Amino acid sequence: MHTVDVIGIGCGNGNSSNCPKLHLRMATTSGIGDTMFIFDLFQSGLIFSALIAGLLSICHVIYCRAIICRNSSLVLVLIFTGFCHMMVCVYLLQVSEHSAMLEVPRGGHQNCTDYYLPATLANTISLTAILHNLIRLNIKSTISAALVWTVSVGSIISGLLCIMRLHEFFPPIMQQDTFVTIGSTNETHLDIFWSVCKKEVSVEKVRMFAEYGLIYAPVVIVVIFAWYKSYKRNKDLSLLKIRISDTTDCQDCAHFCACSKLGPSFVAILAYSAVILFIARPAMIIYAHATTGYFRDILPSLLHTVMYCFICSEYLSKAFKLQTRITIAGTNNCSKKSILHV
Repeated sequence: MHTVDVIGIGCGNGNSSNCPKLHLRMATTSGIGDTMFIFDLFQSGLIFSALIAGLLSICHVIYCRAIICRNSSLVLVLIFTGFCHMMVCVYLLQVSEHSAMLEVPRGGHQNCTDYYLPATLANTISLTAILHNLIRLNIKSTISAALVWTVSVGSIISGLLCIMRLHEFFPPIMQQDTFVTIGSTNETHLDIFWSVCKKEVSVEKVRMFAEYGLIYAPVVIVVIFAWYKSYKRNKDLSLLKIRISDTTDCQDCAHFCACSKLGPSFVAILAYSAVILFIARPAMIIYAHATTGYFRDILPSLLHTVMYCFICSEYLSKAFKLQTRITIAGTNNCSKKSILHV
């Protein structure tokens, strides 16, 4: 959502006197230019829609917290973290675009943007929130749960501090050639602005080791343990049986209660995170190491953007459906209670 943007039309001959003025929303008779302008407009519309959905979800969750709801905290953390992450990424993209608009006419290098730290922080907070629920619901002994929670969260915090420290010692190179020409004529060409910085694989190895070994490893271990407990309890290897959402208050309102409805959504988030972080991203890094030695680390940010949009859509759709059912069936104590347990 924040990887590509249209900056404008530049001169093929380098003569600024015959060159149309650079502008972020410049109209062009070229079919490619029209297409990319529509893409840019569509991208802005998606970002705006996602932010509005996030605000609606946050307001609804906060309203639900007026009465005790065991799953609202997890939902609120996921949505609020995703909302903040998207706001930060939009701000960084705007800063990068503005810098490029000023530097291109002067023939200088363009400033790229490193989304790695905001994305890693957002993913870590979201996964830690899910980890908290997994430990609370799948480890019966209070002492054991406290011990596992302390070790896991301590490892995650250590990983974050290590990554931030390594970022200070090995900062990414921000001055990079961020324009790619995809269409040209005799006098003009269309430049596409890639805002994500290229990184060298050899420099990122230590940071990746800290990220995967200290942050993601505890989450994987706890998820596997919860999966094993689910199998022992249900004799079913399905990931959907893993207990992530609390359903203890939903035994007497089975028809109306939506407390457990987001359980599969949380499992889907874990599955999607595993695919991106443990399959797609390593494959991209290995390919980059075998070819150019450089890669654009956009997948963690893309992961959290999709995670945020998914949980917002799931929450709003289920809340709307439940409210519709309650309105049709009438109001009673059970329905008043159940709508707060989405």
